[in-house]
Amino acid sequence: MLSASLYSIVAKRLGDGSDTVSLTTWQFSAATLVLLSVAGLRWIAHPEHQQIAAKPQYWLAATAV
Repeated sequence: MLSASLYSIVAKRLGDGSDTVSLTTWQFSAATLVLLSVAGLRWIAHPEHQQIAAKPQYWLAATAV
């Protein structure tokens, strides 16, 4: 929710003349950084819950997306 709120504020400040592909790239990059930060902190705080039982083909599909 915080990320969406910040994105709305930034999008309104940029106005209608901005490049939409660039804006989308920045949005996805920021979301990835937030996600990796939260996941990393969670894994550090709870190392016993790090077992992920996904098959390699699912990891490959997730990476491709």
